[in-house]
Amino acid sequence: MLNSLILLPDKYCYQAPADLGLWAEEVTFPNAQGQPLQGLFCQQSHSGPCHSETPTVLFCPGTSGNLSSHLHYIELLCRAGLAVLGFDYTGFGQSAGTASLPSLVTDALGAGDFLQRAKKVERFGIFGVSIGANVA
Repeated sequence: MLNSLILLPDKYCYQAPADLGLWAEEVTFPNAQGQPLQGLFCQQSHSGPCHSETPTVLFCPGTSGNLSSHLHYIELLCRAGLAVLGFDYTGFGQSAGTASLPSLVTDALGAGDFLQRAKKVERFGIFGVSIGANVA
């Protein structure tokens, strides 16, 4: 019951990274149940693909909408010279499954694992808004 009162996921695309002048790579990684989570690995468009020494932040979005409704936060981080991995929690945006409070933290842990394994990022900061601040 709390899931439907607190979490308000949707599938609508509010804006794309290119709308904000960001370079973005669409990425996919599994949640704890093995379902695919969708994310964006972003940085300023003129800087091209990320180098492993670029300071990196894992962004945890809020409780409503999806990652595309929180892109302005990613834009601010990228304009500060950071690379950012943002992702849709289980059941949000294009990620599979049904949204639930217990999956939020394990989804963020999966995103952190993706940064370390796939992007070879050894250290990263974590930033979140709304319930994403609690997850972070």
